[in-house]
Amino acid sequence: KYESPINRVDTKEEQIALTFDVAWGSENIEDILDILDKYNAKATFFLVGSWIDDNEDLVKEIHNRGHEIGNHSNTHTSFTEISKENKEDELLITSTKIKNITGDDVNLFRPPFGNVDKETIDICKSLGYHTIKWDVDSGDWKNIGSTYILERVSKNTKPGSIILFHASSRDVS
Repeated sequence: KYESPINRVDTKEEQIALTFDVAWGSENIEDILDILDKYNAKATFFLVGSWIDDNEDLVKEIHNRGHEIGNHSNTHTSFTEISKENKEDELLITSTKIKNITGDDVNLFRPPFGNVDKETIDICKSLGYHTIKWDVDSGDWKNIGSTYILERVSKNTKPGSIILFHASSRDVS
């Protein structure tokens, strides 16, 4: 048995965490940021390094609007299928890219596809990362339509929930 990723926060407060995985596509980022601003809400954006390379201005915009940025690997590969060295590289390369743009250290990691194993958790812990998953999957990556997504999220969300969204409908967490 190994330490589990964080799937939700144990609280009675009426608070949730909105999270967006960003692996490709940038067409929705500004709209997402504008909607979050409209409702004075903050979110965590888990960014893939290869996406960062093509979207430095959007990384700055996410940061400048006060949202948290987490690491979603460099190439969006399954961490249960790569070597320890590759896991470390995937984490460190992406965090360096984020720090070079924002000036901030990164301490949150969301594994692509939600795939983790003991080695991944141990590496994350040794490098100072919290491994963050979710307890509510919006299902937006299935292209199921906004009505179904809204119903799915509202029905399954409770205080402390971490909700998984994607910035582009082509994403697969």
